[in-house]
Amino acid sequence: MQPPADPDKSEAEYISNRLFTNAIVYGMPIAILVIISSVFVNLKAGNFFLPAFGTAVLMVVCISSLNANISMANRKLVASAAMVSMGIILIALRGSHGIGCMYLLTSSIFYALHFSDKFARRGVWLNIAICCGFILAVYFRLLPDNVLNVVPLKRWITYSINFLFLNILVIIMIRQTINRLERALIMEAMLHQELKNQNEKLKDIAYVQAHTIRLPLTKIMALTDLIENEYKGLIDQELMSSLTHSSNELDSMIRKIVSESETILTELNTING
Repeated sequence: MQPPADPDKSEAEYISNRLFTNAIVYGMPIAILVIISSVFVNLKAGNFFLPAFGTAVLMVVCISSLNANISMANRKLVASAAMVSMGIILIALRGSHGIGCMYLLTSSIFYALHFSDKFARRGVWLNIAICCGFILAVYFRLLPDNVLNVVPLKRWITYSINFLFLNILVIIMIRQTINRLERALIMEAMLHQELKNQNEKLKDIAYVQAHTIRLPLTKIMALTDLIENEYKGLIDQELMSSLTHSSNELDSMIRKIVSESETILTELNTING
């Protein structure tokens, strides 16, 4: 993935896409190993649905993430939906409130990292709705008995409150950090553009000094030499010497300014890469 060539595409979006790509590239082999071990354990325990569901979810994420025809935003949505689905299934079928909530928290962090503040808030509200839905399901005994026997209602409520508090706290911290980063990147881009503009102005000044100002000075120096040679003995030599000396001083000063300007331009071009 190359840096954004389009100046309208934010640096923050590029960082987000790069982070997602690296997570898929390095996380997918680990996920495959986890799924293989999970399939072995669950099949041995006689549970066929959970490993089949996990394998299907992993395949969907792999296919969508590696499909160049799908936009990056939709790839991220598929990955986040997979995490939410795994969390819900683990809680609903196994009563694994801790592991299931880890998936839900990861999905919220994913929203906060890769989407806007508004989308991150929606992710938090989604987790609130899921937790409330499970509390109602436990209260009305809509879940399997093995799940209901694992965690009583009061403990479900306690788990949910602590999980949601942690979820909200983490998302607020992440979004604040990202917003500061985005503002810093915008400020850096503005300063870079301002520096580029100043660089162009300095080039114009150097050109004016090297050509526009030196051109009449060169003519003055040439005329001074011509007058001194043609009318030698007829004009005040002290006056001509002063004129020649002043012209040479001005020429040396202009050359020095041009040389320093070129040095500054070279340094700025080195800094800008």
